[in-house]
This record gives sequence, structure tokens and C-alpha cells, in this order.
Amino acid sequence: MDFIKRRALWSALLLMTACGGGEESMRGKAHLYMQPLSPDAKKDESEDAIIQPADPNQAPVIFDKNAMQPLTLGFAADQSGLPAGLIDDIFAVHKIAEGKILLFGKSKQGWLLDESQGGLLTRLSLDVVPPGDAQLYVMEDNNFWLLGKSSLGFPSTAAIKDSAQVTMINIAPDLLKEAGPRPRVLYAGPQRMILATDKRANIVVLDGDKARVIALDFPRMGAMPVPIRSAGIMKGAESFWFLSQDYLLLLKKNDEGRWRWVISPFQVKTEAQNPESPSHVAMMLEAQDDRSFALVGRTLEFTGGRLYDQNPLTLRVDIKADPALDPVFTKTIQPMLATYCAPCHSGYEDFINMKAKAAVYQSMIADGSMPKNMALQPEQIKILTDYLTTVIAMP
Repeated sequence: MDFIKRRALWSALLLMTACGGGEESMRGKAHLYMQPLSPDAKKDESEDAIIQPADPNQAPVIFDKNAMQPLTLGFAADQSGLPAGLIDDIFAVHKIAEGKILLFGKSKQGWLLDESQGGLLTRLSLDVVPPGDAQLYVMEDNNFWLLGKSSLGFPSTAAIKDSAQVTMINIAPDLLKEAGPRPRVLYAGPQRMILATDKRANIVVLDGDKARVIALDFPRMGAMPVPIRSAGIMKGAESFWFLSQDYLLLLKKNDEGRWRWVISPFQVKTEAQNPESPSHVAMMLEAQDDRSFALVGRTLEFTGGRLYDQNPLTLRVDIKADPALDPVFTKTIQPMLATYCAPCHSGYEDFINMKAKAAVYQSMIADGSMPKNMALQPEQIKILTDYLTTVIAMP
């Protein structure tokens, strides 16, 4: 195990694999599936295509030829009330639980969308500074994934005495050992991460401080693997979904405990201006059998810098939990502090610093002793002093 200062996650530590981390690599017996749509495949026009591989130890791929109704996400979310730059910072969106969707930011913070609160976003952040080339996936309760060039890190569940430290465990799934570009992260959530190349996936499953890696090749359409663009978890038993442009692939164990792909024609459509843009579908499914499933809660697609939903959705931030994101502060108060206060009190246009001096600021602005060498208009004085009164009353 590596003990890492919260403000110093050194890149050298990313290359270490924690002793006793418990990585168990499980290459699925079905990773050499024959694809039922290959030119030589036998087809039955009246029933689903079921191809039995030559190896009896492999479970069959089931191809359901009945196309399902496309899922149309026809409404672009209203993002006008969000702080400037918030959506531009997002690089991935994943549904982690019934009613919960995570938005991951390049600035090493995340946002939780609680579906029960409509479009309310709550900021998630960690007091850590990862290496510049690592991707940090911030989640609730100080959980995270840290993806480096050759290892994947996550926080230990072991208790430590020093609150200024975090114990991180590093593992090296197969895909991170291969030469070439870093694998794509198709899904990141509590206790689960799905890494993928064009040919195969590594599904990382955590159990405390131990990691189990399920390694499976994607089924082939003719000579090529199905081109996967998104993935996620399914409600209930340990199973997963993968989405291509035209197919939905369900991955779950059969009655004999072997992993099996079930493939159905299916599309997720949006009104995106550029349908070729990279996209992330945040979705959760609940399977009833091989041929039917239900969507669980909202399904969102993030593409071209916008979120799309089946129904109108207005995004907003939780300013009670994070008053620094209040548009009143960012659009009115902060510019005034930057203009009139920062020349003498550098940094006090930031909310945290301003809050620490709110009572002093209010008094000096009210009696005219601040700002120096500049005069505020009466309406500016009222705006600032009224706002500082609310800040003083904050816990």
C-alpha cells in the first residue's frame, strides 16, 4: 500500500502495484465467441440466432434479430443557469446508481446529478493534486479512481490515523500493460470501472481493497469487433451493458456461471448538431430476461458539449451547499470585489477569503473607509452590504 499526501500524489507512485492489493485476473471463457452475423454463420429467419461455438466450454452469443424501438433523447438540457465553464470542463458522464448520474470534470472535480432533485448539480471535490497526466474520477464520500499510464489507483478502505493522508492501492489491469494509446474509460463508478480498447474490455470490480478484473473480447460483426462507444452497469445482479451505434450488448452470466453476450439492434438518438462527435450515454438497465429490459430513471447523452434527455431538463447548481457557485456572487459580487477590493486585498475576490473577512468588509464598505481611492455608488454599497449580511449568517 502507498501512503500518499492528499496534496501530493506523485507520479512515481502511479507505477507501483500495492502489495497485497489482491488483483485477480479472470479472463472469461467466452472471449473467443463466434459472432452470429459473420458470413459463415448459420441463420434461422424465424427465431433468434444462437450460435454454439466449437469449444464446449464457451457459452453462445445470442443475437436477437427483433430491433427494439430507438430511444430518442430529443431535448437539449437548459444549461444557461450554470457557472461559466462548468459544461466545458466535463469529459465524461456515467449513471452510477438508480437516480444518480456523475459528471466528471477535467479540473479534477465531479458533479452529482440527483434525479430526485431534477437538474440540481452538487459539486464533488477532493483535496488532492494528482500528476498532470493522470485522469481523476471524483465520486461521493471521497472515493475516486486515478488512471495513470500503466496503473489504476483507488483509495483503501483501511482506516488511517492521519487525516492529511490517503492510502491508495494501485493495480495494473491487462489493458494498461499493453503498448499503444491508453484504454478508454467506458464507465467509472463506485466499485466498478470499465476500460476498453477497440477489441476488448477489462471490467474492474472492487471488493474492499481487493480488485477482480474480468477480461473479455468484444463479439465480432464479420471480421471486426463491435465498435463500442458507451457502457454501464445493470440494476441487480452483476451484469453490464455496452452500446454501439446500432446495437445494445448485454453481458451477464448464464445458468452455468459463464459470461454470455446477448446482442440486440438498438439505437440512442439525439438532436445533436454533429452526430459524429464523441458521446457518453449515461444509462441504467434492468433486465427481465434475454429479450426484454427496462430503463431505470433518466437516460442522458453527453455530446458536443451538451446534455440531452427524453424530457425537458433545466440544470442548476446547489448554491446552498456551494455558495461560491451562486450566480449572484459570480456575476455581480465577485466582479465588484475584483474591481474595488482586489487592488489592495489580492485574493479576497475569492469566496472563501471573502467569507473570512465578511464582517470587516461590510463595516468598512458601509462607513466609506473602503475601497480606498475609489467611491462606490449608493446602489453598489447596498448590493455589497446586503450580500455580505447573508454571508455573515452562513454557517
